[in-house]
Amino acid sequence: FVNNPLSGLLILLALSIQSPWVGLMSLLGVLSSTITAIALKLDRNNVRNGIYGYNGILVGAALATFGSEVNFAWAIAITICSALTTVMLRTFGVWWASTFNSPPLTLPFNLITLLFLGLVTLIPQSIFELATAASSTNVPLETSQLLASLPINFGQVFLADNLIAGSLILVAVVICTPLGAAVGLVGS
Repeated sequence: FVNNPLSGLLILLALSIQSPWVGLMSLLGVLSSTITAIALKLDRNNVRNGIYGYNGILVGAALATFGSEVNFAWAIAITICSALTTVMLRTFGVWWASTFNSPPLTLPFNLITLLFLGLVTLIPQSIFELATAASSTNVPLETSQLLASLPINFGQVFLADNLIAGSLILVAVVICTPLGAAVGLVGS
């Protein structure tokens, strides 16, 4: 998706602007998944291109977003779940690609994150506190809000929902693939 070190740094900066906790946990997720790939001696080009790190950063951002701020139980969960995305991409992902002739992309992130969040909500416990949902208000839509929503929506791929973070993520993707950024903007 974004296999450029400068782009990756801009995305981490954007997530840190969104929330220092989300930025830190995203970094933990990318490190955990990448170190797991290196430890398993997986293809170096895939590691270098961020194939495994992308799922890890998404796990870190998602669990830090849904979890309460600065709860180290979430940090442990992010470390384990991010490492599991690498294992899943290597095993289930290979089966998926050969069976359906389609790359698994973020399937490990989606499956592991949803499974973990589902378990946290179903199992009575006090270790993993969920964050409270933000309140929503209905206001008339103005043109400036519509234009600002484009980079915000683009940034939501990484669970970032403010203008500065979304704009940085958009710039990161433009650096790597201008066509991909244009397609993403159309989709947002």
